[in-house]
Amino acid sequence: MAKYMGKRLLSSLLTLLLVSIIIFSLVHLIPGDPAAIILGPDATVQSLEKVRAQMGFDKPIVKQYMDWITGALRGDLGVSYYNNAPVTPEIIRRLAPSLTIAVIAQLVAILISIPLGVVSAKNKGCKSDYAISVFTLLGVSVPNFLLSLFLVLILGVGLKVLPVSGYGSLSNGLWGYFKYLVMPIIALSLAQAGLLTRMTKSTMSDIINTDFMKAAKAKGLSERNRLYKHALRNTLSPILTIVGQTFGSLIAGTAIIEIIFNIPGIGQLIVTSITKRDYAQLQGIILTVSVIYISINLIVDLLYGVVDPRIKLTGKKEGS
Repeated sequence: MAKYMGKRLLSSLLTLLLVSIIIFSLVHLIPGDPAAIILGPDATVQSLEKVRAQMGFDKPIVKQYMDWITGALRGDLGVSYYNNAPVTPEIIRRLAPSLTIAVIAQLVAILISIPLGVVSAKNKGCKSDYAISVFTLLGVSVPNFLLSLFLVLILGVGLKVLPVSGYGSLSNGLWGYFKYLVMPIIALSLAQAGLLTRMTKSTMSDIINTDFMKAAKAKGLSERNRLYKHALRNTLSPILTIVGQTFGSLIAGTAIIEIIFNIPGIGQLIVTSITKRDYAQLQGIILTVSVIYISINLIVDLLYGVVDPRIKLTGKKEGS
């Protein structure tokens, strides 16, 4: 187990190193000059050169990367070119709302999709199966931003049960905090629920017809026991894979949602950084999201042996 964990950790670190190089290269290819944006259109050539030197743009590109990645390893992601403030504290502050929305949306999607997937697989071809299929189709097809606008019109403007925008504080009480997150969570979780429901149904449909499920029925096990104790357990590995692969995109997907609902999260900060050509802040944000994404996939890999004992930590199943 220790050997496997060491290999996966090394692989994750190498992936993160490659990602950091790509991030740094792509960010510096974005058109626009941060110095010109800061000083304005009337800036002289001498003042522009002076600001570029202060930002370190006069150094070779390799030297700029080494300075940045060395600082990142110490937890220092640099200083914002636009605000002249440390990037790391701002990212941490903005990351809290985004992670809260993403994690809760993922949990809601899992709680909805697994029961629906089981019911759909059990009643394949029935009315309940068709109804669930319509739900999954809507979840996968309707864009998050369009669903957000519908929610604002119905729950915010029409029924007036939820605020249409803003972000609350825990000092205002639990409901005073979460009432601003309900619509963003619904908008994000619906697409996830649709995808996970389809995956659960597909996997469960295959497992229900296997010999070991027929043997369990012949032994007199109840339908609930067969479905949730035996069949569902065999679907957890692919579900876990989908959760790990989509969670990073879920965090990135909060960008439009945060703009629509005016939530001061990491997505909104990305858009602001791109608009202002704030390289340091943009690099720090993307690197932080990459670390989260790679870490989650590492955890998912290690959890495979827990959810399915047949999977050894060598990456192979028993008997293969």
